[in-house]
Amino acid sequence: MKVSITTRRVLAAFAAATAVVAVSACGSTDDTASDGASGSVQVQTANGPVTINGTPEKIVTIGSQWTETVVALGQQPVAYYDAVKATTGTVAPWLAGKVGDGREIDVKKDIVTQIADLDPDVIFTQGSITDAPTLKKLQDTGVPVIAAVGKQQVDSWQDLLAAAGTALGKTDEAAEVKTSIDDKIASIKRENPKLAGKTYSFAAFQSPTMITLLADNNDGAAALFTELGLSFPQAQLDRAKAEGTPRFQVSPENVQILDSDLLVIAAVSDELKTTLQNLPSYKSLTSVRNGAVAWTSYVDIFGLNTPSALSIPALLDKLNPAFAAVK
Repeated sequence: MKVSITTRRVLAAFAAATAVVAVSACGSTDDTASDGASGSVQVQTANGPVTINGTPEKIVTIGSQWTETVVALGQQPVAYYDAVKATTGTVAPWLAGKVGDGREIDVKKDIVTQIADLDPDVIFTQGSITDAPTLKKLQDTGVPVIAAVGKQQVDSWQDLLAAAGTALGKTDEAAEVKTSIDDKIASIKRENPKLAGKTYSFAAFQSPTMITLLADNNDGAAALFTELGLSFPQAQLDRAKAEGTPRFQVSPENVQILDSDLLVIAAVSDELKTTLQNLPSYKSLTSVRNGAVAWTSYVDIFGLNTPSALSIPALLDKLNPAFAAVK
């Protein structure tokens, strides 16, 4: 795997004439294929199948979810973009010290130029970070590019782990990591049987005039809570449908829409947190009255909103007290 990016561009031009553009069926369990004779594997993505020849050694990850997933599999990218650090100024504790000395990518600049001399074997990227023109530039290098796995706004940690495990020849390792996390989730379910059938709210207080909520039971960020038996209140699902997006905004005056059995929330500042907590409508929320509120840091809410095989096990313990308070 020593073909340069420049050479790959030429090869890609020939390959484009016969490229396969079929997208795998939603919900299919057969999301990978392998060719033992050629040593290649195929990873199904939202943009169609991506073929990986051989075992990638030089990995580029553009997005915290992919970076954390690759690290969870025991690999270190040669270049990466950490959206958590870029947004909050802090490296997530579950990633700190594990990423190695890879080159940090500045997504505000040309990404292809920043990674060209590294001659990567595979590029993992998130659609929320690389727009269509940037994705096209990455694909035109001839390097296999794995972007969104599914069609939701955020991929689940399970889908990312399976895709990375296949692409990197680490399916056994991926299965072990998944089993470990599944066991932890199963333990929490046994300890908190009251969670089954209850509702939860997932929110971030981002400015004095804006609270962002997630309300899509199929979104990757909801996968953990769905496994625990939780779902979004119907009022939030209706609002998300009306807005046409799984993540919508409300003003603090409309905080009543957060009424649910459990509240998982972060604020960008202590001042905003105090402002919300002092609102009479906040104090009347079911979750608040029962003490079933998990106030998280802004870094932690990133780890839940863009979940990975590193962030989920690290954050479950922090949520446990709120889980136990659900009535």
